[in-house]
Amino acid sequence: MTDLTVVNSRLAEAIGEYKVLCDTVECIEITDDNGHKSAIELGSKINKFGKALEEKRNETLDPLREETKKINAIFKPVIDNVETLNKKLKDKIIPYQEAVEKRKKEWAEAQKQKELEEMEKRKNEMLAVAVEQDNDLALDIAGNIEAEQKVIEQKEIKVKTIVKSSGAKSSLRRDWTFEITDEKKVPRTFLCVDEKAIKQLIKDKKEEIEKGTLTLAGVRFYQTTDLRY
Repeated sequence: MTDLTVVNSRLAEAIGEYKVLCDTVECIEITDDNGHKSAIELGSKINKFGKALEEKRNETLDPLREETKKINAIFKPVIDNVETLNKKLKDKIIPYQEAVEKRKKEWAEAQKQKELEEMEKRKNEMLAVAVEQDNDLALDIAGNIEAEQKVIEQKEIKVKTIVKSSGAKSSLRRDWTFEITDEKKVPRTFLCVDEKAIKQLIKDKKEEIEKGTLTLAGVRFYQTTDLRY
């Protein structure tokens, strides 16, 4: 178990050193060789401070990493077995759930069809009245019924995915996912540039890139400027 008191003490000490370095960087002026020398020496201190801070961090974390590995190794087989067990149970529940949903949808479709047939019957009755009696009102009613029929016909049937059984309930969640069937046919929009490979190319072919004899379509090689202490 890590002693957080020790960690906080180390952190407070590091923050104090950082503030001193920060103030020094803000104040330093480089107008001559002496200023340049002081800046280089300050840069060396900053680098040493950074390395020492990283070492302290690792000293604190290394024991935890080892403990974490041991704990994960103990729990992982059981966790994997639980996931397998849960999947096995779901594989038994899902077919029943899908069958219930199918029955619900079939019933809803039958009700929809029944309603459309009744509306068709009323529409035809109104049309018959309109023809026999030259009744404009009956004709309007028939038109309204037909318009309502079209709305119902286009309406998608949706059933609740929740299935209840004596207080217990479950629901199916349907998500879209994907698999690559032919990598060569994937549109460029969905391709990712391998930056790691390009960086390795720069490392391996540095001289050719400097001479301009090596180019890469769609990529611009350029130099950046940094300072080493």
